[in-house]
Amino acid sequence: MILQSHINPQRQAHIYASGLLALLTLGTFALIAVCIGAFWLLIQFTLLALQSIVECSHAISTTFQSADPLVKFLMLLAIGFVLYRVARRINWRI
Repeated sequence: MILQSHINPQRQAHIYASGLLALLTLGTFALIAVCIGAFWLLIQFTLLALQSIVECSHAISTTFQSADPLVKFLMLLAIGFVLYRVARRINWRI
C-alpha cells in the first residue's frame, strides 16, 4: 500500500536541493580523485620510461666498452643509420 503524503513545496525544494548538493559534492570528489590518479599514473610511467632508458644505456655502454674495434664501428654505424632514418621520417632536410 502506497501512502499518499503531501509535502509542502518548500520542504520538497529543500529535499531536492539537498540531494543535488550531495550528488555534486560526490561528483566533485570523484573527479578530483580521478585527476590525482591520472597524474600519479603519468608520473609513474615517466619514471618507468626514464629507468628503462638508463638501464638500456648502461647495457649498451657495457657492451660497447668490452667490444672489439670492428664491433664498435658497426654499433656506431647502426646508431647513425637509425638516426638518419628517424630524421628522414620526421622530414628534416637531410
